[in-house]
Amino acid sequence: MGLGKKKILSQGAAGAVVNTDNFQTLTYTGTCSTQSTNSLSSQSGTLNFQPDFIWFKSRVSGHMHQLYNSISGVNLCLNTGVGSIGNRTGNEPEFDTSSAYGGSGGDLRSFNSNGFTIGACVFGGVNENTFAHVAWCWYAPTAESISASGSRVASTIKKNVDAGFSIVTFTTPSSNQNFQIGHGLGVKPDMVIMKKRNDSGAWLFWHKDLSDESYHLFLNSTAGESGLTQDSRIWGQQSFTSTTISTSTGYSYDVNDTVVSYCFANIAGYQKVDKYIGNSGTNAITTGFQPRFVLMKNTANGYSWIMQDSVRGANKFLYPNLNNAEVFSGTHITSFDSNGFTLGNNADVNLSGNTYIYLAIA
Repeated sequence: MGLGKKKILSQGAAGAVVNTDNFQTLTYTGTCSTQSTNSLSSQSGTLNFQPDFIWFKSRVSGHMHQLYNSISGVNLCLNTGVGSIGNRTGNEPEFDTSSAYGGSGGDLRSFNSNGFTIGACVFGGVNENTFAHVAWCWYAPTAESISASGSRVASTIKKNVDAGFSIVTFTTPSSNQNFQIGHGLGVKPDMVIMKKRNDSGAWLFWHKDLSDESYHLFLNSTAGESGLTQDSRIWGQQSFTSTTISTSTGYSYDVNDTVVSYCFANIAGYQKVDKYIGNSGTNAITTGFQPRFVLMKNTANGYSWIMQDSVRGANKFLYPNLNNAEVFSGTHITSFDSNGFTLGNNADVNLSGNTYIYLAIA
């Protein structure tokens, strides 16, 4: 699909979204000085919306993944990867670059109507001089507040129902219990990512095609289903619904934790959350549209997560669970096709008989 301003042709979470500009991948070169879209150095792609969730990664060094959202604000980011500086699953204030790293305003300076502004290379992850970077940007313009009711806690939401995406922040109850959180999508999510903001903790990951609805993975780990203790308390011993997701204090979280969750729902023609079986050969996966972005994981133990996009090209990928530099390979996604994507024979993406889960976005 093209990268310009687009139009939503069908409305509603369950309806088809055609040619909509609700997600974009930008690549650019760092300058170690303030720069803004759409005038980033060596920028590829344009941005016609204010991003509400931005996932940054340096492509040529071991710098951290930096994840920002417009609810938390520009000076607070979280990180998914593991690298030479350790497993960076800490809290948002740990990465408050405005105060902790020179007081010069932080790496991300602002969310703008047509993109964002990044500052000097205070921490190096988003604007290191001469280094290539990538920013994956999601649009979630509609704000919503859902009040507490019974076992449901209050939540603050930014959402894009037509694109099947919402950002949800909430505070856990003051006692140990199972509880629900409103997500704002109007349909049951097909994929949910959840992370504690105020302290260290794993990135909990749920996908509709895990072996059991109560199962989970960690976005910051190579562990598969069998490498983790699968316990229904992770998701509050209950199923997600068209209005709520769920988890627990006393097991997944501590009391009075602050948490962020990213929720994704299938949208015909635009976004697909699904699975496939590996075959160790050429493997064409059908999504019903030409993907611009794919996140995937072998559900067996010991395999990395993989991120690929059409802007960087089908021969390049990054690891969400590692801070490693971009890898050049012809054995992962080998092409983004008009109706899906084609895989090579690497075990991370296509081992015969293994089950893989993925998120694909047009």
